[in-house]
Amino acid sequence: MTDGELREIIERYDTDYERARALIEAAEAANSEPTLNAFTILVLSVVAIIAAIIIISGIRQWIKNNNSPIVTHPARIVDKHIAHGRYLSKYYVQGTRYKGFELES
Repeated sequence: MTDGELREIIERYDTDYERARALIEAAEAANSEPTLNAFTILVLSVVAIIAAIIIISGIRQWIKNNNSPIVTHPARIVDKHIAHGRYLSKYYVQGTRYKGFELES
């Protein structure tokens, strides 16, 4: 801000130089700094906690799966699910998913 603009503010609002400078600096500081209110901090904290829980549980499951023994015995399918659907009055099979296995002893 130039001195001419500052003098105009002083004349317009009938105030002294120091008070006008302090008001302008306070306004500029308020406009330049981003503010975080309590609600924003709360939401960001909750999102961070949920993300941390998801990541930690995924890592724990990955470690558990890697430490599990690999089963190489023959097995037979006990139950399977066939996904099917209908599109334009035609039925089609989307795929087969095996739901249960029985190990041969």
